Amino acid sequence: MTNHLKGAFTTIGLISFLMIGFQNCGEQPLPNEILSSNPEMVQISDQWASDKVSFYDRLVQVDSGKDEVDIAGFCHRNSVGEPLYWAVVEDKNGLEVLAEGEVFCERAGFMMKLSELGQLDCDHHYQVFIQSESGDEDMMRLFRSCN
Repeated sequence: MTNHLKGAFTTIGLISFLMIGFQNCGEQPLPNEILSSNPEMVQISDQWASDKVSFYDRLVQVDSGKDEVDIAGFCHRNSVGEPLYWAVVEDKNGLEVLAEGEVFCERAGFMMKLSELGQLDCDHHYQVFIQSESGDEDMMRLFRSCN
């Protein structure tokens, strides 16, 4: 083998060895698994989406025995520390606001706790809106099941 080929193989081997530290061979947890393992921490990595704020889920079902639910989502990593404003809206009576509040973007994610859900009608869909200070927004549906 010539010195030229030995040098090429040595270079390839060295680069491969150095890149081992950057490999991500393990299975990554889903956002809900991250939150359920530590509900006080919201941390999302590699969030490159162009959306400034968005919910994880498009529909959340609240079971009959529950009076509260956690709803989480993404916010842009440049918005860390900024407030996000949310509202639960019933659309059958002319967009009546049932609840509203504020959460903060933390580590490119947010978590909000909706409580007193006993007032929601069974088998009815409600809209949950979230909006950033800059006007970016997202909407999801909330459904109360009373079976």
